[in-house]
Amino acid sequence: MSKYKIAIVDDEQDVRERLESMILKSPTAFELVGVFDNGIDAYEGITGKDIDLLITDIRIPYIDGIELSRKLKSSDPFIKIIIITGYDQFDYAKQAIELEVIGFISKPILQKELDKALQKAHDRISTDYNVSSVIQELSEFRKENLPVLVENDLCLLLQMDKPEASFIDKLKKEGVHLRFDHLCIGVFDFDIRDDKTDFDKLDLAFLTLKNQLEQAFKKYDFELFKRSQLFVLILKSLQPFSNVEILKFLDTEIKRIKRYLNLSMSVGISNPFTIEGSFKKHFRDARASLEQRRFLGSNQVFFCSDLAQKENLLILDRDAFKNLSYVIRYEGLKEIKKELDYLFEIAKDGVYHYTLTEVLNTIISNCEEPEKLIKDGINLNQIHLNLLEHKTKESVYNYFIELILAVKGVNQSLQTDVVGKNLDKILKYIETNFSDQNLNLEMASDQIGLSPSYISALLKNEKNTTFVKYVTQLRMEKAKELLKKQSLKIIEVAEMVGYYEPYYFSHCFKKYEGKSPKEFKKDES
Repeated sequence: MSKYKIAIVDDEQDVRERLESMILKSPTAFELVGVFDNGIDAYEGITGKDIDLLITDIRIPYIDGIELSRKLKSSDPFIKIIIITGYDQFDYAKQAIELEVIGFISKPILQKELDKALQKAHDRISTDYNVSSVIQELSEFRKENLPVLVENDLCLLLQMDKPEASFIDKLKKEGVHLRFDHLCIGVFDFDIRDDKTDFDKLDLAFLTLKNQLEQAFKKYDFELFKRSQLFVLILKSLQPFSNVEILKFLDTEIKRIKRYLNLSMSVGISNPFTIEGSFKKHFRDARASLEQRRFLGSNQVFFCSDLAQKENLLILDRDAFKNLSYVIRYEGLKEIKKELDYLFEIAKDGVYHYTLTEVLNTIISNCEEPEKLIKDGINLNQIHLNLLEHKTKESVYNYFIELILAVKGVNQSLQTDVVGKNLDKILKYIETNFSDQNLNLEMASDQIGLSPSYISALLKNEKNTTFVKYVTQLRMEKAKELLKKQSLKIIEVAEMVGYYEPYYFSHCFKKYEGKSPKEFKKDES
């Protein structure tokens, strides 16, 4: 029997100790990994730890058990929750149902009642993990939901600047409706590719995603299909899209696939557009937004609006040159050489020089700022002239490799600049607004114009912290400065740094500094 992770929260020490003892005696296989006496410590201690089950009292300090459950569900939608309460209040029960709480146990807690609740939780968690039990069902689902004609036409749509009305009508007859006021494209790409790819798992990931879209994401119409090893999502709506809603759903689903199928994938989301817009351009933009993986990490949702993009980027239509463009931007030297080898292989005597010129154009077109390639006053025309100086195939090949590496260096430098500017914007916003008690990640996202996942990833990668921890650290350091001023009361300091509940401020300060505000103020006097 699998051993799943469990945490408990109760402000009464005897209840916590009794629960610990009873969990150890229970026949169900749970590993107790966290014991907390208040909601704030529980939230900070559990978030990001992939806890399978939380048992919490409703009446706990700072944030109650319902609010704690809501916060944890927001960051980990897979966590199961059991509520302990001695209170029989309808309002609590109603909120608990909305949070999909799987059970209640009342005080005083009995071993038999706890065992029953733990067994129910264990069965529910096991069902989530037991993907193999539904493989046959999903295999049948795949056969019924992969009409080849529709998939081919949707792939063709991604190559069109503006689809003709007759093609739109053709898709409509096939059951694909595109005449919506708002469209956007999402591209799902696996973060790791190798020669040992499990294609059955890829199919299962696709079907899991499609099933979840149909069952749980009903606000928008959609089309989901495969394009090589990419999954492509076209979202359709009569109302403007909400990036927050899209992020919340897609982030949950890629984490579901990673957790239960052990496949890591990221998603790039284009800017919204209408049917009059270019499907080709927005598909390209969605793929380009995935470039942020190199700086912000994998298994995330990236929005095109977060990525500074060059306009009028030339991408050649023929597949071989498209592939070269893609590997220049997103892959390493090994994949680049594969594409160059193929182009050199297919180049015939009659079109040899034309092919080399097209390769050179493709390389330059994928540089965000071609001017930065220039050295010693040589203009872009000189780069083309330099090609003529290379007389052998090997010499030309090495020239292309050198130029491609220079292009990737320029692009990476520019992207690093964008990351730095956005980080400065985030930090300045927090430093300006840390005294607002309502400050949170969603508020910052709305005001700064960057998605919540992008902000979180930047802080994690550049500062090795989270939004909440950075705000708390800033508030605590500012509080220390203010507490040194003997004329200010502790309650005044609390309000000045964003805490309108002085007891909560004292709890946070003591946890951060190791002493209470009163003790700190006395030591500094």
